[in-house]
Amino acid sequence: MVKPTKASLNLSFSDDEQPDKQYVERLMTCFSEIRSKGSSIRSRNEKLEEAIKKYRSSKSGGSQQQRLAAVQKQTDIVTDSIRKTLDAIYKARRIKDEERMKSKQLVRGALVNFLADQARRLPLYICEAGTYPPPLVGAIPAQSDTVIDAGDFVAAFSEEMGMWILAVITGMQGSGSGVRFKCHDIEDESKVMILTKRRIVPLPQYRANPQADDHAVFPMDAVVMAMYPQTTCFYKAAVSAPPTTATDDYLIAFDDSTSLTGYADPLSVPQRYVLTYRENPSKKSKSSRDSKRKAPDDED
Repeated sequence: MVKPTKASLNLSFSDDEQPDKQYVERLMTCFSEIRSKGSSIRSRNEKLEEAIKKYRSSKSGGSQQQRLAAVQKQTDIVTDSIRKTLDAIYKARRIKDEERMKSKQLVRGALVNFLADQARRLPLYICEAGTYPPPLVGAIPAQSDTVIDAGDFVAAFSEEMGMWILAVITGMQGSGSGVRFKCHDIEDESKVMILTKRRIVPLPQYRANPQADDHAVFPMDAVVMAMYPQTTCFYKAAVSAPPTTATDDYLIAFDDSTSLTGYADPLSVPQRYVLTYRENPSKKSKSSRDSKRKAPDDED
């Protein structure tokens, strides 16, 4: 296979957005992996089609049960290849997102658009028959043994602000039960926090398909913690209507003490930003932000 080059991958950048060499090399490696895995899908799919033809043919050797087993085996191989290819694509997207996060151009309105784009491109998890979606698929929360890596997006509890905000993990300190996570406010890299696992909530890494895995979607009236649209803050809310297809958003009703019902009118929020409800871990902190944080593109 021909090794991809910068020209063949159409990696072009403006003069003020020149990425570092390491970024380009990582991205090219991912694209090479995607091409390789894509080729393997084609070859393995041909073997699957051949197995299906043999199953349908009365002249083929072996019993019908043996021919069916051969079809199932090739189906599993093709499915595994597709999953690995999708994982490679997601890896490439993550690398590009990390580079965009470093860009000084990603401010104000651009940040809101970036986060919306991330939610839209969140990969859809497709379960194998008879299996259950793992943690961080839709509404399924992280478990005690869930690995949290640098670059992961989380809802982090800020003591200074007394609330949950969107943050990015940048590193870890310690190990085992004493591990601490270093992260920064998505809106301000200078605001660095060192937090325990109890004070971070990882965001979903896959969308759930309500039509196949409705148990991986928050049901109607579930109490959740959701990111208010056009902000980077999470608030207590209730699910007004769950998504009915893999591309739908939730309709979320946020707490509103001024409303007779106790909730504001429902707003659309992607799966990416709807999390299992978590009480504020510190009752002493007082919020220094507005009840609805001003969106970046609304600032002066």
